[in-house]
Amino acid sequence: MDPNACLDLLLEALRESRYADAEVHAEDLNVWLEKGGFEPRRSAEVEISQARVDAGHADGECPMVDELLGRLRVE
Repeated sequence: MDPNACLDLLLEALRESRYADAEVHAEDLNVWLEKGGFEPRRSAEVEISQARVDAGHADGECPMVDELLGRLRVE
């Protein structure tokens, strides 16, 4: 599992409004983190912030994305 690649795929899916795909990637990354895997790079902070905005446009279609983005807190 490459959490950086997974996050990239998740962000791409959000940008393209492919919410079902975003959910799959979010679930994969959540499972990875729950098992003690390392977080994706912190240089993704701006992308994560934008993903939060994009996920808001999903009208609740992405609960796994919301959970993941809450876990990857951006200061």
